[in-house]
Amino acid sequence: MSMLPNFVPSCLFPEIYGPWATRPGFVAQQLETIVAEGFYRSVEISQIHDATDRSDVRSICADHGFYVTAWLTPVVDEHKLDLTSVDETLRQRSVQVIIQHMPQAIEFGAKTIAFVGGTDPGPALRDKGYDSCYKSMSEISAAAADLGATVMLEPLDRFAHKKRLVGPTSEAVAVFARVRAEHPNFGFAFDTAHSALNDEDIGASLALAKDQIAHLHLSNAVLNPSDPLYGDHHMSPGAPGFLTVERTASLLAAAAKLGIGKDRPLRVAVEARAKPVHAEQEVAAIAKVFLTEALEEAYLMKRLKDAFEQNPIVGEVRGVGMLAAVEFVADRGSKAAFDPALKVGARISQAARNRNLIARAMPHGDILGFAPPLVMTEAEIDEMVSIAKSAVDEVLKELDSQGAVKS
Repeated sequence: MSMLPNFVPSCLFPEIYGPWATRPGFVAQQLETIVAEGFYRSVEISQIHDATDRSDVRSICADHGFYVTAWLTPVVDEHKLDLTSVDETLRQRSVQVIIQHMPQAIEFGAKTIAFVGGTDPGPALRDKGYDSCYKSMSEISAAAADLGATVMLEPLDRFAHKKRLVGPTSEAVAVFARVRAEHPNFGFAFDTAHSALNDEDIGASLALAKDQIAHLHLSNAVLNPSDPLYGDHHMSPGAPGFLTVERTASLLAAAAKLGIGKDRPLRVAVEARAKPVHAEQEVAAIAKVFLTEALEEAYLMKRLKDAFEQNPIVGEVRGVGMLAAVEFVADRGSKAAFDPALKVGARISQAARNRNLIARAMPHGDILGFAPPLVMTEAEIDEMVSIAKSAVDEVLKELDSQGAVKS
């Protein structure tokens, strides 16, 4: 299932299978199950210490066309690395340790090497820290290119929890542009929770970073500073955090409209951390259902907007979840309504029904409402939208002939 062109569902192993991911043979065994299910087409892994396991994972992913990303954040933590440090000795050591670990990642099939940056040194030293970031990313990207790999850095939050230098999207985009000018294999791993915790409008941040984003983590967080759960705790999606299915679908639709993923596949993963108290498949199941629903809802809104936003009698296309509506107006500029006597909404609803599509004429205006089943497939969404467009086009011709549409 694709749902959105070039949006690739990705399984974030270190999070959803964290307590078990280092068990010998676990990653390869679980990959076999994931491949059989057919939903994911990308996998994100941290370290695999056993050579046989690395070979098995590489073979499975190669045989089934899975994209592999290696997250070396555990290496950063274990060795106390800081790739943005203003201490040149520490920065150089950090770069060398990351480079030393890359061949092992390549062994299990990694095509992208990813990690996070270091601690915020404070306002007085930030420019120097960003110079360190530029040098580190350039050196790592050059080494990765020699291995045929790309590189990603994930900006974190600066003020709420992680307190990292590379955090605010505007600053990250600026330093990343310097790196990408010389190393086009370097990219932006965007995380929704960190963007939100930096007090950003996530949609605006996606727009700002759209040319750099290669990966999207759908991460949840509580944003109220007075709440004990405030911060980046890798919580499951939904309440009490901000990341609902509806919000996620809106962000995915916005990303698609911005053209993110147009020129290269955008890998999309739910970041939710399993704990030893969870059943082995519990968080994995939550993540998969959440991502499935969000992609379906984003696809529905994208198809409706593609079909109707430029129609001369459509004033708005809107929706929440799998509920959607198209509102019809006599004048797109002023949003002036049709004469109620024309019964535009009812006529379009009947034209759709004549084509075997039930789309309700809403009682409070010329609005066509859609409430498809939650299990609707991409092909069924395409069929529904195509029928609705045919019905709207039929009534539009009638209205044109009546002189009811303002040019």
